[in-house]
Amino acid sequence: LKLLTPEEYLNAIASEISTFISSENLNAQVLQGENGNYYINENGENVIKINFYYTHTDVQPTIEAFIQENNFDSSHVIFQSVGNEQSGEKITDNNEILALISDFISENKLSAQANIESDMNMVIITIFNYFKKDEIEDAVNEFVKEKNIDESKIAFLVLEQSILLGDVNGDDKVDVRDCAYIASKLAKDEELSEEFIERADYNSDGKVDVRDAAAIAGFLAKK
Repeated sequence: LKLLTPEEYLNAIASEISTFISSENLNAQVLQGENGNYYINENGENVIKINFYYTHTDVQPTIEAFIQENNFDSSHVIFQSVGNEQSGEKITDNNEILALISDFISENKLSAQANIESDMNMVIITIFNYFKKDEIEDAVNEFVKEKNIDESKIAFLVLEQSILLGDVNGDDKVDVRDCAYIASKLAKDEELSEEFIERADYNSDGKVDVRDAAAIAGFLAKK
């Protein structure tokens, strides 16, 4: 029997792993270096380098189990996850898109929720905070672009929020404190939020000024 050199042994393992990856249709690849199927790392050691698609988290454990079952030396096997921006392929699978966007929404504490709409074959992102819809859409769209998600597979649904006109301070009633709140805001000469304008534009002229406070005061006087 011919004894294999360390390099030949690694190439044999790499070949077996490549065959297994192909037979199991795993989204992974044994990379080929200058010396055949193995790489030389920064320490000058021969290694088998396996790239796998970063959303397929089951790939590495599956290959590791195969290596263990065949008693291959795993000390020279290196796994590396790669993203879509590197592979150039867009994510089109609804389940993968749902998982990625749901994690993003949770991590960033966005007032939204993602679900798969089977009839439309896409992921619908429901935005609950009407007044932050633009901010949330921009954040999700930027994430979609970063992760190379197929934009045609997502859509936004914004829930309209009913508000009590004149309830400027958000305490679910209209009273003199709302008039005072408008006056206080205007005195500070600061930029007014979209939600504040929506609540305080009592005369519906598209802006907030002392006339809105006067209109609310007039309404209260008639009660």
